[in-house]
Amino acid sequence: MAVLLLCIACNVLLAIIFKGFHRYGLNNLNAIVVNYFVCVVVASAVLGASSVPFDVVSRPWFWWSVILSLTFITGFNVLALSFQKSGVALTAIIQKMSLAISAAFAILYYGESLGWMKAIGILLALVAVFLVNLPKKGVPAIKWNDPVILLPISTLIISGFVEIVLYIVEAEAFVQGDNIEFVATSFGMAGLWGLFYTIWELTKGVK
Repeated sequence: MAVLLLCIACNVLLAIIFKGFHRYGLNNLNAIVVNYFVCVVVASAVLGASSVPFDVVSRPWFWWSVILSLTFITGFNVLALSFQKSGVALTAIIQKMSLAISAAFAILYYGESLGWMKAIGILLALVAVFLVNLPKKGVPAIKWNDPVILLPISTLIISGFVEIVLYIVEAEAFVQGDNIEFVATSFGMAGLWGLFYTIWELTKGVK
């Protein structure tokens, strides 16, 4: 229960931070890149050694880590924009519906049982999306034909893809247990992708 409450608190704090970025005109990408590098440093401190192994290319999960890193840096930026443009509540709930995508994948591809609890959870998630987008006094609901709805829907798809990749990595035993090196490598490469993109944007401005 404590872990669940901590997860909820962190998600709320993340949304508040991203809203603050928008209010004060801070660059989302720069902050996200720094965040990923800080994650690698913290992971190294916890391990007491480099959290990105020197033989990382030879690890069975390396290419999965590359895929995740690209998805992380893209998804985190889309999530930030969605919090800022589409609202915290709608974005958070639609994003969490990604569990339905990974659950469907596990059921269809790996033959996992659906179970009544999973079915009820998916149904309640759909109801929550409907309820959170009901018109409020002075705050119009986002219409489904409004382009801004593409942001939370994109976070849903990206989050679902991440969860599917993580499920495959665990199911196929590429990663066993809580592998900090796998996570830190994925975060570190995500930071590098973001840094490369930032440098590329700067070089475009110089020309």
